[in-house]
Amino acid sequence: MPVTNYYTVNGEIIGERTAGSPRVDYLTDALGSVTATVNQSAQVVNTYRYKPHGALLAKTGTGPDPAFGWVGTQGYRPTKQNLSDFYVRARHYDEVNGRWPNVDPIGFGGGDINFYAYIGNNPASWLDLSGLAACGGQDSGGGSNGIDPTLRLRVIPDPQSPVSPLPGGGSRYCFIVVDQFGKSYTNPNARVVECIRRKQHGKPKTGPNGNCNWVDMTGANDGHATLPRFCDPMAGATKTKGKDTKGNETNYQCYAVEMPIQPGQTKPVRIVLEPCPFEVEYGGDGRPHRTSGTKGHKVDWG
Repeated sequence: MPVTNYYTVNGEIIGERTAGSPRVDYLTDALGSVTATVNQSAQVVNTYRYKPHGALLAKTGTGPDPAFGWVGTQGYRPTKQNLSDFYVRARHYDEVNGRWPNVDPIGFGGGDINFYAYIGNNPASWLDLSGLAACGGQDSGGGSNGIDPTLRLRVIPDPQSPVSPLPGGGSRYCFIVVDQFGKSYTNPNARVVECIRRKQHGKPKTGPNGNCNWVDMTGANDGHATLPRFCDPMAGATKTKGKDTKGNETNYQCYAVEMPIQPGQTKPVRIVLEPCPFEVEYGGDGRPHRTSGTKGHKVDWG
């Protein structure tokens, strides 16, 4: 079988080349779906249009189809299998019914009470890069609020000072927000908010800690009132209370950049920061750790 090599830039697939054949590059839309293939003479070979939930709507051209199509540059890979049309890392996705055929492995940590729903039935605005939770898009706030739909933001530890002490004891964890190209993201009109869901023994806790409430994180912690930097004094021991060193009490949380409500909007637009959700738990050493939702990708935050 001929070997196919894929070309990527900043983690996004931009083209492919199969042994014995010329390279083919992708043209894409804001979601990362392949809308056309282009040969090395800059000529369009094929074009593609998709229905909202991923099924192919129309195609022109007679050239071979690329390995990736709908949301393909983000890694959604067609399987050509009924009811599991796309492989999306943790799960397979059903384009006909617009849903996951199996439950979310992280349950309520995915941010939806329906464990089979695909990104809140809003495929035009959100992505799910892990098969676990909607990330990297914007929620339905009644309008675009001037946000570039191609913008993808992520959170990384502040390279200058990832952990700093709080007056009177304790620590705060500091981060910066960067775009898909690694450039610091600054927006004087935006703020960072955080959502937390707590689980105990694998089940959501009832009460205020069991629900998702977006809490302002910008400007209230150490005087950093504007992006890209923000600090979270609750990112460590105070959030899990130190009760469990075996992971029986766990918090799933997400950070998001929130834009102010505009006329005609019913709620603010939020851009969820990747990775999402974080999983916060205590390790065997008694220190808080964060993981990116998928077991085995643990990052020690202090």
